[in-house]
Amino acid sequence: MPSALHEGLIQLFHDAPEFVTTILGNVSAMTLMGHTRIETRSESATVLEVAERRVDAVFEVNDDSGRFAVALEVQLRPEDAKLWRWPTYIARLRERLGCPVALLVICMNNRTAKWAAEPIFLGRPDSYLRPLAMGPKDVPVITETDASRVTPELALLSTLAHGRRRGRPTREMVDILDSALGKMDTHRAVDYTELALGLLSTPARSYLEGLMATVTKPYHSEFTDRIRVEAEARGEAAASARMLLLTLESREVGLSEEQRRLIENCADSVRLEAWFRRALTATTAEDVFG
Repeated sequence: MPSALHEGLIQLFHDAPEFVTTILGNVSAMTLMGHTRIETRSESATVLEVAERRVDAVFEVNDDSGRFAVALEVQLRPEDAKLWRWPTYIARLRERLGCPVALLVICMNNRTAKWAAEPIFLGRPDSYLRPLAMGPKDVPVITETDASRVTPELALLSTLAHGRRRGRPTREMVDILDSALGKMDTHRAVDYTELALGLLSTPARSYLEGLMATVTKPYHSEFTDRIRVEAEARGEAAASARMLLLTLESREVGLSEEQRRLIENCADSVRLEAWFRRALTATTAEDVFG
């Protein structure tokens, strides 16, 4: 199952496609010419009409020199199977889009970035796919002097790349992130804050939580309201889960450990209610879960 970091980084690029060109400039000698337009495209490439292959995101870039596409992959650890899949993805996207395709791999540690940047041997004589890989070393450490011109996406990426490690100026980075998020639409700012809180080191997370507790920006207030509502919903779901387990126990319906955890971890009140209605007449766990 994809992690929150994996999905959050993909969403970061979907929210701001122009950020792709910023990363390309950091990890390669590729420079764009004149007016540039970038658009999101479908991630899928059907292989031999039977299997669908997907990269995490595809962006089409147009500038004064022509048109090309960027296939973006978020890779959190080395995965050798990707070295066989990536060439297939790129070849099919190149055929479908009718333009050159660059493979850009976003990594959150330098070891994975080094692995992803290795040329992929396709066959003799000397045929290779050369991915472009971004690691923390390619992401600038945002300082106070950059604060006025930094984008929320770059501030978040910099904080995630560097603020998860000890010895970094995490408070300054979190302050800059908070300032940048305060300038964007409230909904996205709240989403980015939740991503950061789930992934930062403990000191940086505690400091950001302290900022959220002060209602000085509109998105601070909406964030705390959302957390309160979600906490209340989790409380209701937990009570429903306990009632469901007691009902099943009284009816002597046996549950596996996996089924018990499924009930205890469920936060969907509609689903819990449906299970509870079935539990009233159930004789087996299959009667409950269908």
